[in-house]
Amino acid sequence: MGFDFTVPSSAVVGVHKFCVTANNVPDGTQPVPEVAPLSCPQYRIEPTAPSGLTLVAGYESGKRTLDVTFTDNSLREDNYRIDLSWLQTTPDDTPTDPGLPTTPPGGPSLPIPQPTWGAPIPTTEVGVARAMIYGTPDTGRRTWHFTHMPQAFVHVVVVSNEAGLTSAARTGGVSTR
Repeated sequence: MGFDFTVPSSAVVGVHKFCVTANNVPDGTQPVPEVAPLSCPQYRIEPTAPSGLTLVAGYESGKRTLDVTFTDNSLREDNYRIDLSWLQTTPDDTPTDPGLPTTPPGGPSLPIPQPTWGAPIPTTEVGVARAMIYGTPDTGRRTWHFTHMPQAFVHVVVVSNEAGLTSAARTGGVSTR
């Protein structure tokens, strides 16, 4: 003996719950007042992930730039987060880009090694940057323009946040050299 039922579900992002109860009808006509709770399962509707990530490195007014473009697929996101990270290695005898800072704002300052026996010694710099795009009211293509980029390979991660949940990430990488 078994039963089957269908429960309409919400399409709104978030954690939802529904409860299933059993009503006892011993004589087949009138249920008794006691209700037996059977289960109260939860389900999650995840935020819609951004799509169509494109990365375009450029040079503008003597500074390296990066345009991060993606498709906004959600109508109710709280924000989109764009994370950039890079590892830059430059030999110390290579002139640095005069328009670029040697470390990202708030980033660590690394000592510059001194060359020995005339051999170039590379310096290494790790950098990160984050941008938050808040409350876009509709869907469509979004572009975020970063300036003062290092001469490096840049890894990019884009996620949407809605109802306290984070979407699947869209990732890519581009060289700004």
